Amino acid sequence: MHKLYIFDDFENLERHNLQNYVNSMPTERIKKYHQYSSNKNKLNCLISYLLLWFALKQNNISKNPPYFTYGANNKPYIAQNKNIFFNISHTSGCIICAISDSEIGADVEKIRPINLNISRKICTPSEQKLFNQSSNKSNFLLKIWTKKESYVKMKSGSIFSDYSKIDTTALSNIYCFNHKNFIISLSSKNYTIIKPIETLTSNILNLL
Repeated sequence: MHKLYIFDDFENLERHNLQNYVNSMPTERIKKYHQYSSNKNKLNCLISYLLLWFALKQNNISKNPPYFTYGANNKPYIAQNKNIFFNISHTSGCIICAISDSEIGADVEKIRPINLNISRKICTPSEQKLFNQSSNKSNFLLKIWTKKESYVKMKSGSIFSDYSKIDTTALSNIYCFNHKNFIISLSSKNYTIIKPIETLTSNILNLL
């Protein structure tokens, strides 16, 4: 079982008072929420949590707010159900949450021009060759980056991993696709095409 939930309905979300939803989170999550100085980061923290809760409720896994335990490199797991795995990622204007019955990693990036020199730091020789041949080099690097991020997150690796040693051309278990103005990659045990489930503000607000 693999499910991917996407939230980009921020325009409607900003019309609502979300304090009750903040208070619905576990104490440790509320503490993390208040540690952020910017409203944007606070909102990402809150909606990431609510999106996970919505995904669990939609799949009859848990109707109650999830609590976390932590594994290697502080990777979170759902305390109430250790047979369900999840991963969350966000970028400007979009938050994604993947849930599965096996380890899964997810990453999203907004499509935009980026510094092409980063290829020297993150690409293997085979990836660099494909990068040189690419007609849209920014998009190519964003795809490579999200693939590597999702793979490392699936493996419970460190965010400080040497991405130049991860060769995505040799990995067959990463699904990468475009969604609106975003590039999304999912890493799982086996290659799986997942149809994203768009989640609206109304879905989130119906949790309480």
